[in-house]
Amino acid sequence: MGLLSRIFKRRIKDYDTDALKPRGNYIDPSVPRQIVVAQAEDAENDTLSLRIAELRTPDNRLLVKEISIDLKPGDKVMVTGPSGSGKSTLFRAISGLWPYGMGDIVVPQHRNLMMLPQKPHLPLMNLEGVLSYPLDNVPYSREDMVEAMKTVGLENYIPAFDDENVTGATLETSMSGGEKQRLAFARVLLAKPKMLFLDECTSALDVTWQAKMYGAVMQALPDSVIISISHRAELAKFHTIGMMITDDKDMKISDISEMDQRYLAPDHGGTAPTLDDPQPKPKPHKPA
Repeated sequence: MGLLSRIFKRRIKDYDTDALKPRGNYIDPSVPRQIVVAQAEDAENDTLSLRIAELRTPDNRLLVKEISIDLKPGDKVMVTGPSGSGKSTLFRAISGLWPYGMGDIVVPQHRNLMMLPQKPHLPLMNLEGVLSYPLDNVPYSREDMVEAMKTVGLENYIPAFDDENVTGATLETSMSGGEKQRLAFARVLLAKPKMLFLDECTSALDVTWQAKMYGAVMQALPDSVIISISHRAELAKFHTIGMMITDDKDMKISDISEMDQRYLAPDHGGTAPTLDDPQPKPKPHKPA
């Protein structure tokens, strides 16, 4: 009798009942689903307001509680905390994808926001389409796209603009993890969102390239709300507000200079800047 046949014909006995219990993030029907995302009534209101009493998992495990902050244009926020504490889940809640918990989130009517995950998606389009993602069309000029590629150090891919054989699929296999993350930063420089969410999006970059990418974004988006999730201490210098999830699941909010750095670690590979260093600026490039 084959192995699969024996498994399917095996009768469940009393001592096997633990195997029938749901495991992992199963959905507990008692978990509150009361995180409400609404648009601001005033079209001129560019504030992102978070009033979250608690954020939970689908199996009713408490992640973080008592988040209360209003983020205005120009605010630069760094979010840190233990692994699995709910940092990325907070981003999902703001996006309207996570109802588990209780609270209210008010976003501006413009909805002009962009998120950079750790692993960027490369759609099955040519290089212009890849740079324009998630837009369906290509609203940028060739000159602007070339300049963005130069700023993120991907000059060697510029000839691919005229190569119909280069698509997101070929870039997926030919680009390193760091190159893909820099390509995602080129999207930001082109799109210029009013709200930018960065989720461990420099994990494949060394400290030098990380500083260049953050410096370019901060220079290009001085009036945008930027929220970064990271464990890298060197990124603190690019932010003004610190948000740390504590071991007690509270959200501790402070000036970045006073943020508890227990969950931050120095980068490796390159000279680490300090909080007093000036923000790096990208070198100007001549148009192609």
